[in-house]
Amino acid sequence: MVTRRDWVRLSALGGVGGAVVGCGSSGGNLLPPPGPEHDSILRGTREELDDASLEVVAGQVPGDMLGFVFVVGGVPYGDGTPLFTGDAMVLRLRFEGGDARAKTRLLRTDDFLLDQAATGELAYRNLGMVRLSTHLGARDFVNTALVPSPSGRLLATYDAGRPWEIDPETLDAITPVGLVDTWRPMFTGLGPGFDLLPIHMSSAHPVWDPVEDRAYLVNWAPPIEGLSSEPFLRVLTWAGDDEPVATEIVDGEGNLARITQSLHQLQVTERYLLLNDGAFAIEPEQMTGRDVTRAQRPSTVIWVVPKAQLTGGQATAVRVEIPGESAHFLVERSDADDRLTIALMHQHSADPSEWVRAGDVRYHDGAPVPASKVGMMVSPADLTPHGRYVVDARTGAVLESRLLDDERLQGVTLWSRDERNAAQPLAESLWVTLGFDPDLMTTRITDAYRDHPHRIVPLDEMPTVTTPGRMMRLDHAGLSVLDDLELPFGWLPMSPTFVPRRNGGASSGGLGDGYLVTIVLGPDGDEVWILDAGDLARGPIARLRHPRLDVGFSLHTCWLPDLAPPGEYRVDRQVDYGAKLDALREDARALVRTVLGVS
Repeated sequence: MVTRRDWVRLSALGGVGGAVVGCGSSGGNLLPPPGPEHDSILRGTREELDDASLEVVAGQVPGDMLGFVFVVGGVPYGDGTPLFTGDAMVLRLRFEGGDARAKTRLLRTDDFLLDQAATGELAYRNLGMVRLSTHLGARDFVNTALVPSPSGRLLATYDAGRPWEIDPETLDAITPVGLVDTWRPMFTGLGPGFDLLPIHMSSAHPVWDPVEDRAYLVNWAPPIEGLSSEPFLRVLTWAGDDEPVATEIVDGEGNLARITQSLHQLQVTERYLLLNDGAFAIEPEQMTGRDVTRAQRPSTVIWVVPKAQLTGGQATAVRVEIPGESAHFLVERSDADDRLTIALMHQHSADPSEWVRAGDVRYHDGAPVPASKVGMMVSPADLTPHGRYVVDARTGAVLESRLLDDERLQGVTLWSRDERNAAQPLAESLWVTLGFDPDLMTTRITDAYRDHPHRIVPLDEMPTVTTPGRMMRLDHAGLSVLDDLELPFGWLPMSPTFVPRRNGGASSGGLGDGYLVTIVLGPDGDEVWILDAGDLARGPIARLRHPRLDVGFSLHTCWLPDLAPPGEYRVDRQVDYGAKLDALREDARALVRTVLGVS
């Protein structure tokens, strides 16, 4: 167990360029040397790769790797705009017989095409976490996660827009899911452009039930102080071949259930859908140009909805509240006796909806944050503990509660696990951490979270030097860090994916029968690393590169064993947009007709 004193000491070593490897391992001899700090997370290429062979710069690609890894992220604008705002780029990695190949494509959705063509008064502009055109509506970036169906169909998703189905082979954007009018907008009365392409609050992590072969999507709006917008919460079920069916969610007293922060992730059990009102609240005032920072609620609220009620009309949800905020969570599919087993990666004093602005100052010394870091996410102002909970689905009571407090849980962000066995217990998963950068812990954030009721590390004991990123394997049953690898300074891990061995059995919760594939941003170029998922501390088995691989800020991933064709479902653009064109001003109407072929 790393003590807090050890953590601060190791942080200092990392800050001067040392590479410290967790769990007493030497880390293997394929780790690159430490390098200088860099800002490559703020950059990314729009140049596309077409099935390019990756060069092995160290080690060897295992010959028994199976299938395809898909990664999505937004190409940063590089102008101080937050990293979540950027055109979606999908990367597909193909592994076969010891060879690795990469293909990338920008997702050319309808709003992407209009953004590329719009100029002058029609042009889009960034306002905080959104990008808008007064006369054409909002961007739906679909740059945050990839959700596969049991048959291999693939959705690209975003927290503020309709999901889009993409073709796993070509990586082309095929169709949005649901007509514009099937989704309720966050705001009404903003003008004809926002009737054409509204802001639809949804979830970056809808779930495609692996047993039912049915997708669960959400559509919601929060209560907003000072605005007359109407809050609502709806679940859309989609069989993949027809228009989604919407069900309104109410609480046990028949009142509308409310999401007050965000609905970043959903999960399913055998009989329930779980909706996490989590720590990713976007301040709507930013769309008017106001610079607003407010603390997230210091708890996680999960709405538990019986799936059998999601047939249209209304469904009644039970509200669960757990101390400590979170945005990501895992569940066991089994819900015998209405007991739900939930794992939360908490985000104490962490706010992924906040980014460094020009003029921000560092907490520890009051110095200005370097201009090169404007646009980056702020660093958490505390550790990010991991919790395991058992909840009564009928009453919302928390029956069991355990918390893992480990100093290696610093800035934990993205995860993966073996998803092939839906019935597996909640056992092991893989996580990456971006480490800690004191430049990114700003006074704006520490002021908001100074009085956090669940603080683990006092603000004055937070590190004052950079700590490197880390890869970890967590045990959700025993609540421990089983295995970890601290990266050399200057190397940043992103977007982990579990890849099974060919002919290996589906996991019962452990991860010893596969590999971890992750994007790593380096001081002189981006790499793809392959590690033994059951022995991370050994370090990478292989490191791969391509001279034109420049990923930047990448996010969630998925794995598929084969490439399947997209479904037959299509949204007809004429039906979707045609009736809305007459209300547009003449030049906007002409642009939509030309770009989207709508009459």
